[in-house]
Amino acid sequence: MPRPGSPGQYLTLDCLGGLQLFPLPQDKRGGKALTAYLLHDLKEFVMATSLVDAPSSGSFYTWTNGSLWSKLDRVLMNSVSSDRRLMCSAEFLPMEPTSNHCPVLATVGAEIRGTAQYVLCGKLKLLKKPLRKLNCDEFRGIFDKTSRVKEAFKAAIILQMATLDDLVFQEEVRVLRERADVFMHAERTLSGQKARCTHLVEGDYSTKYFYAMVNKNKQMNSISYVVR
Repeated sequence: MPRPGSPGQYLTLDCLGGLQLFPLPQDKRGGKALTAYLLHDLKEFVMATSLVDAPSSGSFYTWTNGSLWSKLDRVLMNSVSSDRRLMCSAEFLPMEPTSNHCPVLATVGAEIRGTAQYVLCGKLKLLKKPLRKLNCDEFRGIFDKTSRVKEAFKAAIILQMATLDDLVFQEEVRVLRERADVFMHAERTLSGQKARCTHLVEGDYSTKYFYAMVNKNKQMNSISYVVR
């Protein structure tokens, strides 16, 4: 969990498990109550990071060892999420046989009010900035990244010929091959997008050719019949 003043404090949501946020007497059944001394550090941390308990539904007690029951798991949100109009809610599902904790389904969404079309437009607008960052982080310099991965794979193949019995190195080569496939697929996708954009821009200067291509694509995308 980030400290106040660190870069991590700008995260919109913080999900915690195994912490009791200022527990009330009814939050626990059986055993001894937690003392103020044990909760001192947690209270200071919660106040310093401005965390609040997100609205929750479902199972009230989220943990048990068979004899003790406690509302141990919570979903917390900080003030940054409120400033960005993000709403968070938690639904604690019935306990599974494989764990003594209840699984939690956290829902995060923007608080946008209005007509359905206005809400959709507002949510798409909020997605613009993170999608732009994702595009820059993952697809910037994709051709250079692909070239480096391909060269690394070729070098690994040459080394593999001399170490055919090395199973660990064979696994590394397999991982390199899969990574190269991913980058090459991304490279082809980006090249196809650029080609389509160039075709549309240049085709617009030749109206006859442009509409001929549109009609051709229309015929290819048509549904001639439906099989029941």
